[in-house]
Amino acid sequence: SGVGRWCCRCFPCCGSCSQDGAGGGVEHCDSAFLEPGYDVCPEDLDDLHRAAWWGTVPRVELILMLRDPGLDKRDKKKRTALHLACANGHPEVVKLLLHRHCQLHVLDGEKRTALIKAVQCQEEECANILLEHGADPNIPDVYGNTTLHYAIYNEDKSMTKILLSYGANIESENKGGLTPFLLAVLEQKQQMVEFLVKKKANLNAVDNFKSEIRQQNPHFLEVPRNTSQNSDLGKTSDS
Repeated sequence: SGVGRWCCRCFPCCGSCSQDGAGGGVEHCDSAFLEPGYDVCPEDLDDLHRAAWWGTVPRVELILMLRDPGLDKRDKKKRTALHLACANGHPEVVKLLLHRHCQLHVLDGEKRTALIKAVQCQEEECANILLEHGADPNIPDVYGNTTLHYAIYNEDKSMTKILLSYGANIESENKGGLTPFLLAVLEQKQQMVEFLVKKKANLNAVDNFKSEIRQQNPHFLEVPRNTSQNSDLGKTSDS
């Protein structure tokens, strides 16, 4: 297959976020992928945001008709009703907000679109609705991650297929220089590695990435490929 066998020791540690090159010289923040859902205190939400979070469609309709609070009004953490409905998996609320012409690409406090939150939280129906209405899957968040990075991290093959069908960039790089394929290798997502190989992801990205690490850290050592410590990462089913 040309993929070969890789050991995650060939890459810098992914357990921390480094701005100054510590741990291999390339910024990669694992915290970007942890706790994908929102931490919500209902008392901090206004009526529209609270209704969107709980998924109470009739109440959302009533608030929109009688109070006109602003569809794209953001809460203290810059989240819109659309963000909250997507993160908590309420497709009927998402449909209602889109029918009322809410904005698709408002960014929350971590510069994430509602589509990123839907993908992060594995709310496929909400993500599908957004994509059908023209949501852009390639807008990066504060870490440079796109929807495809999060789908790969979640090992969500179905969502990955959908995103690619709507034009998600398979070679997009986050701020750590990781494409979705490199992320799959680094995080040992074997099935996603194989899937992206079949989707023609750039395999040379692995060597390019390791070359960048060596330039920034001359003492960086690669584990020999033929040692027993090597994982099966990157070894496709037909290799």
